[in-house]
Amino acid sequence: MCRSVFLLSGGVDSSAVTALAVQAASETVKTFSISFAESSFDESSYARAVAKFLNTDHHEERSVPNLAANLVGEIGSWMDEPNSDPSLVADLFVVSLHAQARDGGAGRRRW
Repeated sequence: MCRSVFLLSGGVDSSAVTALAVQAASETVKTFSISFAESSFDESSYARAVAKFLNTDHHEERSVPNLAANLVGEIGSWMDEPNSDPSLVADLFVVSLHAQARDGGAGRRRW
């Protein structure tokens, strides 16, 4: 079982880290990305291209409307200290995607 998963945006940083992981891994690396309906925010085509090039087990899900608003209402109950990192919502979403992939699609989101 792959214990490491990678959030792949298709940018230089996440692509380089994923490439190093693929090189070092003894099994197929799992990558995850989030696509957005708003094209100016959506980098999923880059993530798909990198995942294909690196031959990862890639998972992608489109962000649903109000996802961030729904998560923000619950984040406080999950955190043990204040956190103002804006990537927190995306990180939590990717953790949920990983749980779904790990459970064969049976993973349940809390939101």
